[in-house]
Amino acid sequence: MTTIVQTQNAQLAGNGTLRLRATESQSQAAPITIDLDKHFGDWRDDLARDGYVIIKGAIPQDRASDYRGDFFHWVEKWGMGFDKNDKTTWKPENLPVVKKGGMFHHSVGHESFVWKVRQEPGIVDSFSKLWGTDELLVSFDGANLSLPGSMQNPDQPAWWHIDQDPEKRGCICVQGLVNLNENGANDGGLRVLKNSHKLNDEYFTKVWNGKDGVRLPPEVQTADFFGFTEDILEWFYQNGAEWVKPEMETGDLVLWDARTAHYNIPPTGERDRCAVYTCFAPASTCSPEQLAIKQHLFEQRQMTTHWPCTHLSAKCMPILRDGKPCPYTHTKPFDEPELTDRLLKLAGVKPY
Repeated sequence: MTTIVQTQNAQLAGNGTLRLRATESQSQAAPITIDLDKHFGDWRDDLARDGYVIIKGAIPQDRASDYRGDFFHWVEKWGMGFDKNDKTTWKPENLPVVKKGGMFHHSVGHESFVWKVRQEPGIVDSFSKLWGTDELLVSFDGANLSLPGSMQNPDQPAWWHIDQDPEKRGCICVQGLVNLNENGANDGGLRVLKNSHKLNDEYFTKVWNGKDGVRLPPEVQTADFFGFTEDILEWFYQNGAEWVKPEMETGDLVLWDARTAHYNIPPTGERDRCAVYTCFAPASTCSPEQLAIKQHLFEQRQMTTHWPCTHLSAKCMPILRDGKPCPYTHTKPFDEPELTDRLLKLAGVKPY
């Protein structure tokens, strides 16, 4: 059994931020690598082959549709003039700040409906099967509502990227997206570079010059992220990688290896794209220091990256609108989640 304890080396400073006194032996926990050369006899073989997989009906369609309604209602609660029943109000000035093509952060990651999505049996069971354990922690990730019409720019630059540092080897993180609305060819959403996960290690160990691509500056490196350039993509194309847009039904879950290059595209049709990002990892991979930060972030209802057990930071990025602090900033959920036993364990607050 995995025991989770709050380290005595993590303390809250007087201003409420988290101050750490980490020892070298406690500063990190060993990652677990999924052996993708193994034959599983189920959907994990598709993940290993393609770098992504769609798990059909992970959430019953009626409940997934209800969560979509909750998401629209969340936007209305900001009181900025958005009306889910009036598409003339679907404009940027009537919405909370949106990042990167429909991605919402703010407090949405701790809204009641988002936590309900994370606790859906079909979602948790999929990650349990993937990692071979029921003792999981979940990311405090965001959600995506991409609306058709004037708020979307089909010509926005693509931001091809991976969410695993190029110097890390193997499959140590699998990301997830829960689809809450029918998602076809014209409905925007995730695009993945099929087969790129299998080429990742070769490229970054034998081909990469160490300079090409986009990395976050060291002083703000609070997440695993690497942006691809067209030159990098060309090498992947020449070696058999190709872009695919997974098409999904309401309630489907798509998983992808964090080494699989991906990005999202806006809808070009009339249907909205609605999804919740979620990623789980074994609780054993979270160090005591990182766990203490995670507990504090949950207390403060703050968000994290896609990674559930690492890159946890008590820092808050300001919400900007047109380069200035947004007057509409809501840092706490409108609807607090029910603190179930499963939620508290997934949040890292209660030990397994």
